[in-house]
Amino acid sequence: MFTVQRRYALISVVVSLVACPMLPAADVFWTGNGFGDNWSDDDNWSSVSVPNSADDVFHLIGGTIVFDSGLPIRSFTFAPVSGAGLALESGTSLNVATEFKRDAGSSSGLYALELKQDAELEIGSRLEHVDAVLREGTAPNETRLNLIFGQIVNSRVTSETNSAVLASSIDLTGATGVTKDWTIAGFLEVKTSVLGGGKWTIGAGQPFNPAVLDFEQRCELEVLTVEPNGRVLSNAGILAIDEELIVTGNGAAIILQDGWIETGEQSTG
Repeated sequence: MFTVQRRYALISVVVSLVACPMLPAADVFWTGNGFGDNWSDDDNWSSVSVPNSADDVFHLIGGTIVFDSGLPIRSFTFAPVSGAGLALESGTSLNVATEFKRDAGSSSGLYALELKQDAELEIGSRLEHVDAVLREGTAPNETRLNLIFGQIVNSRVTSETNSAVLASSIDLTGATGVTKDWTIAGFLEVKTSVLGGGKWTIGAGQPFNPAVLDFEQRCELEVLTVEPNGRVLSNAGILAIDEELIVTGNGAAIILQDGWIETGEQSTG
């Protein structure tokens, strides 16, 4: 009798799990009505609960959201109003399944994005119109912006040592001014190409932990400066520099195994 009862109990559990519906998709808006700016405060959200993996999150007002802890989300949409931004606290991790994008009603401006020491932001498909800063990690590649299957579009990135940016591609053709200008002191890997870049600086690394730009196909920049302990690497890619290529200082190198450089002017020191 015990065996029969146990079987019925197991069947009951299985049926209840199968019958459990998936979480419904919802639009969740940041209100800032809680005590402070922490993501984990339920009262800061229109749903009066922390967003989850089914939710499309919207930050359409000013102020910086402090991501202290939370669940994965479906997407993140922002309006680049003055003072608006998102800061991931040290050691935290946020997963955005699809897009991190600008609101369709906004036509200009960048959204401030900061990854503090050893924080990680993973985005599934697209990151656009942000001014991102990656702070120094405690070890190589510990602070991470991961779009290994996604695209970075019309954004600026500044990375410190022991950080990593991974992207399938980078497209800056629609960006203007300093938005095109990147400064990389960590590791940047691009699986395909960089298009429409401006004035980039790769350097300020360490002899045992250099700053690296690693791309596969094509890298288009206006000006590229490779500083001490900076590396530009590609197996068979084309490095296309429109205005000036500067390679200066100890440990600075460009290594294109089966690729080549297209440039207007070149300076080495």
